[in-house]
Amino acid sequence: MDIKKTVIKLCRKHKTTDPFKIAADLDIIVIFEDLGLALGYFDSQYRIKPSTLTPWYRTN
Repeated sequence: MDIKKTVIKLCRKHKTTDPFKIAADLDIIVIFEDLGLALGYFDSQYRIKPSTLTPWYRTN
């Protein structure tokens, strides 16, 4: 799988480069919490896709 092509496809499909808008369109829950030095991680449980980021990574 070519990541660059997949990203370009997603950006064109959702007509945005904002990862938070794309995550919302894909029903991915983004959770902000303190992770120390880690930038984030992805976890999948019971077919629910939460993605966790450090609080300082927020763009809002």
